[in-house]
Amino acid sequence: MQSKGNAPSAAQTRWRETVRRVGCIATGSANPEPTEPGDIQIHHVLGQSAVRNGVAIGHWFILPLHWRLHDIASDYPVNVTTSKTRFVQRYGSEKSLFAKMIYGFLVAGIELPFDMAVLNAIGREGYWTKQTPQQREITE
Repeated sequence: MQSKGNAPSAAQTRWRETVRRVGCIATGSANPEPTEPGDIQIHHVLGQSAVRNGVAIGHWFILPLHWRLHDIASDYPVNVTTSKTRFVQRYGSEKSLFAKMIYGFLVAGIELPFDMAVLNAIGREGYWTKQTPQQREITE
């Protein structure tokens, strides 16, 4: 459902579909749970209308997640919407998952559709959960 007055731009819509094609960033191929097939949903980490440091990041700061890990109707016990603490403990912080995805795009030579102001606004956001030393290495 789209927030009134906050429809994504054409570039943001293309970004969303590029991100969706990644598949579930949390489970990947090394950790196949949940095991049943399902649609990939887009998780707006801070909400579609999030603005940080004067920069609109809501439609850029997104993650592709298996529907069981995102959908409010899911009964999966490690759902980011209904149990963020368990989700973070199992898969890592949303920031580290985003960094992992961005790194993959850059290594693959895929140009990001936003500038450094967006990444800086996301990186300086005070929302992030505690991270393990290994996760900090990825995001710092």
